[in-house]
Amino acid sequence: MRDEFSEEVKKAVGQRVNYICSRSDCRAQTTGPQDDPSKAVNVGVAAHITAASEGGPRYDPEMTTEVRKSPANAVWLCQTCAKLVDNDVVQFPAELLRRWKFDAEREARERVGKTVAGNAKPQIGFMLGTKLRIAPVIPRRIEQDVWIVMEDQGDAVRLEKSNSATAAIPKSIIEDFHSFGNSQPSLLSLKGRLQWITEKQVWQFFPEKPGRPPDGDLGIVRDVDFHHPARENIPQCHWFRKEVIHKFFSQGWNVYYGADGRYLRFVQNHETFILLTRLP
Repeated sequence: MRDEFSEEVKKAVGQRVNYICSRSDCRAQTTGPQDDPSKAVNVGVAAHITAASEGGPRYDPEMTTEVRKSPANAVWLCQTCAKLVDNDVVQFPAELLRRWKFDAEREARERVGKTVAGNAKPQIGFMLGTKLRIAPVIPRRIEQDVWIVMEDQGDAVRLEKSNSATAAIPKSIIEDFHSFGNSQPSLLSLKGRLQWITEKQVWQFFPEKPGRPPDGDLGIVRDVDFHHPARENIPQCHWFRKEVIHKFFSQGWNVYYGADGRYLRFVQNHETFILLTRLP
């Protein structure tokens, strides 16, 4: 049985982006007038981010029926892009579709009540070698780490950290930028969060901001059962009690973050365990 969207959900998802395709490099208008003055044409769809039924593209078995058919699991796309993302789930994972949704809704929100000229914003420029810190970064314990500007790519800035980790930050996700002169690194505030994805071993942006400390120190949680790591073939991992995990960070252990950007938590007998992993 498929968890389909209601007509109310479809309408809300389309209206929230002005019926414009949410794919970042498409942005096609999906509605317009027919020759009949009383009718309109629509070539857009409310596409499932994770599939409506088992076996479909990006299906998440741990997602509830209510969430699966809610607006949170829908992204507005033109019919061409909707078919494309379902035919190539490797190139178009769920986290990418969520990012499209976030950016498209943000752009629509910024356009409300504004003329085209009034909506334009000055673009931030970055000098090569500029030192800066980023917030929020997950896990929060590394928000004091310094990044170096390696390249200003126009619509994005490429950064590198002292351990040779790199990240490309689209300027569209920058919320604020504070320069403190040469005395200390600048501060780059994001509209969402930047965090390490263990499976891909890359830094990636997610639109949701983490909660406030201490609950949000590790980011956003996903509750699983004890055997989840074995079923998913997560290598070199182990459950540790939450109150002692900081003791293992200096020993090469790190919090494990899945492709959805969430860390894994297992609760038993009123004790909380966090999944840590050692990278190869």
